[in-house]
Amino acid sequence: MNLRNILIGAVAISALATAASAQITATGTATTDAKIIQPIAISSSGTLNFGSITRPSAASVVKVTTANVRSVVSGTATLAAGGSAVPTFTVSGEGASQYGITLTPFTLAGPAGSTAITVTPVASIVGNGLLSGTAATVGTQAFTVGGDLALAAEQALGAYTGTLSVTVAYN
Repeated sequence: MNLRNILIGAVAISALATAASAQITATGTATTDAKIIQPIAISSSGTLNFGSITRPSAASVVKVTTANVRSVVSGTATLAAGGSAVPTFTVSGEGASQYGITLTPFTLAGPAGSTAITVTPVASIVGNGLLSGTAATVGTQAFTVGGDLALAAEQALGAYTGTLSVTVAYN
């Protein structure tokens, strides 16, 4: 074998190796995007106040609607003088965006030894909220929260307090 044949063989082997590796790999691409939007925020004003209620002899439910209408739904409780109130929540964020509202039942604590009272809150927006405005602007929407107050039979006398939490998140 001469040097010329060796060089031709080496070049042929190198070409075959390059062709073989080119056949077993491929590269693809994809466009990648990101959109930065306004953060979602919530503020509130007012309180959820069920007003004064007489001690029931049987378990009772008192309702305050999101339009601030107070009533006894069941049981023997009666509404005493004094009114009720509902808080207003204002959501702000990316205009024209939908968001969900999460409300969870909570309890009101009363005098020592008393049974806690459960409140089941309800928002005036059913389903998803929709912020005003257009994309790339700040949009807002306001809603109120009412709820049902579940009293035990012979609920202990006294003042009861708790904290209503409202969570909002983009859909």
